Amino acid sequence: MGSRLHETRHGGQHSRGTINAVTQTSSFDAEISAYRAQYSWKASLSARTLDASTVNIADIQGRTNEINRTLLDNGHFPLGVQRTNVTNINQINRGLINNMVEVGNGGITGGPNYLLWIYALLR
Repeated sequence: MGSRLHETRHGGQHSRGTINAVTQTSSFDAEISAYRAQYSWKASLSARTLDASTVNIADIQGRTNEINRTLLDNGHFPLGVQRTNVTNINQINRGLINNMVEVGNGGITGGPNYLLWIYALLR
């Protein structure tokens, strides 16, 4: 239900013209609002994060670290990625959104997995 609330919030934002769901353009404020709606359902939120201010994501992609490459190839998060458990709605801010990561292949079917900033386009 939490993720439905998140996406429903985006639907309202699209209707008001603050984001464009068709082109998937968003903003930090739109994401903060949507994650806060999601948080409100159970008063909890968990996200995978990597501190963008201290870590260069390219350094942990597994290019030189065999353990990280193996983890990524199997769809797991590399070493250094944390699970952040939000316990207060005010923790949902630009810093959290900026640090959220996921494992994916960047839309390349059959391509290798990488660690990706979820909201890279907002940076």
